[in-house]
Amino acid sequence: MIAAGVVAVADWATVGERLPAALRWLTKPGTMVLLIAAALAADAGGEVRTWFVVGLVLSLAGESRLRRRSPSFPP
Repeated sequence: MIAAGVVAVADWATVGERLPAALRWLTKPGTMVLLIAAALAADAGGEVRTWFVVGLVLSLAGESRLRRRSPSFPP
């Protein structure tokens, strides 16, 4: 979870133009992948964890799809 937080801060820095914008292609999906890993490792109820992971995976898939359609997304 800490790693996801660090990558998320780096992602915010790319939005604020403190880091190269090209780095956002790694930080945005990287945050989601680390959150999925944290959700899988969490000691939560089976059904709760399953739906949480499904939601995160669908979020990653949707964001990846938008990135492929528009190289400037997000502006």
